[in-house]
Amino acid sequence: MKPEDFERLYPERVKKMPKSIIRELLKMTQNPEIISFGGGLPDPETFPIKELEEITTDVYRTKGTKALQYDSTEGYKGLREELSKWMSREGIESTIDNILPISGSQQGLDFFGKMFIEKGNKIVVEEPSYLGALQAFSFYEPEFIGVPLDDEGMRTDVLEDKLKKFDSEVKFIYVVPDFHNPAGVTLSYNRRKKILGLAEKYNFMVIEDSPYRELRYKGETIPSIYSLAQAEGMNNIISLRTFSKTISPGLRIGWITADEEIINTLVKLKQGADLCSPVVNQIITAEFLKNWSLEEHIEKIKERYSKKMNLMLEVLEAYMPKHPELEWTKPEGGLFLWLSMPHQTDTYEMFKKAVEEEKVAFIPGFAFYYDGSVKNKMRLNFSYSTPGQIEVGIKRLGRIAEKEIESKK
Repeated sequence: MKPEDFERLYPERVKKMPKSIIRELLKMTQNPEIISFGGGLPDPETFPIKELEEITTDVYRTKGTKALQYDSTEGYKGLREELSKWMSREGIESTIDNILPISGSQQGLDFFGKMFIEKGNKIVVEEPSYLGALQAFSFYEPEFIGVPLDDEGMRTDVLEDKLKKFDSEVKFIYVVPDFHNPAGVTLSYNRRKKILGLAEKYNFMVIEDSPYRELRYKGETIPSIYSLAQAEGMNNIISLRTFSKTISPGLRIGWITADEEIINTLVKLKQGADLCSPVVNQIITAEFLKNWSLEEHIEKIKERYSKKMNLMLEVLEAYMPKHPELEWTKPEGGLFLWLSMPHQTDTYEMFKKAVEEEKVAFIPGFAFYYDGSVKNKMRLNFSYSTPGQIEVGIKRLGRIAEKEIESKK
């Protein structure tokens, strides 16, 4: 068959499906001379390789036939038990029937689109929002309703105005409340409570995606939306978590915590997707949680990332040009900073110059808006680069920013 024959077979939703902008841009940064603040990669020095090597050897020795066999779609029971204990640390009550292990939290986002969205359904997302969620939801052709962020997270006053306009038409709201990707901000306690009140009033689901929750470097921990909802007897909240940022992204272990009825529906979707998540990875993760201290491991990660974040903030202050519109967020945790250039700047064009002229990369901000409408932002990751690369890379970025500002005068 010719390429045009393949195209003829595809349904319209597949033809419209975009590639991941981040993945495509990162292909341009493969040159080892380029310092990239683009990806959201954990520092490989934080991977518990020695512990996982020991656990893996023991799993193959003592549970090898089970680890290499199919398991139930609901997931390995031992892992669900450990996940229930892990969630209980923050006051969340759950049984194994409330928890579904998945192949990375990205699989969960796809399941939510498949479960809730029919073409034209209205869903609420933050502006900016996590690109992977926009990509997953877009396949099911929803109508996006964007709500802007400020330093306290989603603007719930704007959210309420939009909900009044659409009344009960919204299917769900998607939020990244802790150390937002890409903006770095954290949803305040009062706004979490406000979202719950609106969810009850307008009868929609809340999807709480919190991959960075454990990575707080300063400030006070805010209760999760799920725990607040549970305290009020609400069951229209879904929690999405992952170990990709605290153990290893290569294990592809995420999980969903939700009402048992929602979990039962998700199990049906998962049966058609992959039958079950990799059993050996589930058992390895369960043994890690059972026999090693993940809390101690996370403390080491936090110490490392905190230093990198503070360094990036310091060198941004030192090397970025002074301009009233040039600013960046100062997060209390997570992996990202969100930098705003003067409003007339197109950071995609700036990205191409940065890679070519200064050998430094970032992610242009338009990728994090469902309509690509905002052009003057960029996301900077501080977890992956070395301290030396952070200082040199930001210095290079400062030179590009200076040129960009001068060219617009």
